[in-house]
Amino acid sequence: MSPAYIQLCRGLMIASVCLGFLGAVLALVGMRCTRVGGSEATKARLAALAGFHFILCGLCCITACSVYAHRITTDFFDPLFVAQKAEYAYSGRASFASPAHHKPDVDARAFHGAGTQQRAQRDPPKKFERNAYV
Repeated sequence: MSPAYIQLCRGLMIASVCLGFLGAVLALVGMRCTRVGGSEATKARLAALAGFHFILCGLCCITACSVYAHRITTDFFDPLFVAQKAEYAYSGRASFASPAHHKPDVDARAFHGAGTQQRAQRDPPKKFERNAYV
């Protein structure tokens, strides 16, 4: 049986993948150029919900990477840890890069979700004739 932190990280990464896929499907349905999804207000809500799913996806991934990096780091510097320790030639900064790289991604997805709601309230739906795109 794997240690509990590996199971936690595995579960969070699987949840992250599932939330990201669901967010991508909702974003596809919520685009203005698709005919699926209903009115413009409904599409805006779907796009905002997709942004929310993307935020949760990013937070799950950040949490999993941070827990794993913290556990590796604490085991490496623990003098009582008897398992094999790998010595690498670099300074070890790469294990802390993951949270720093995910923050702009989560921020951009949050702004995307907020922007779709404001645009839907600002722009009223336009009425076109049947052959307007021909």
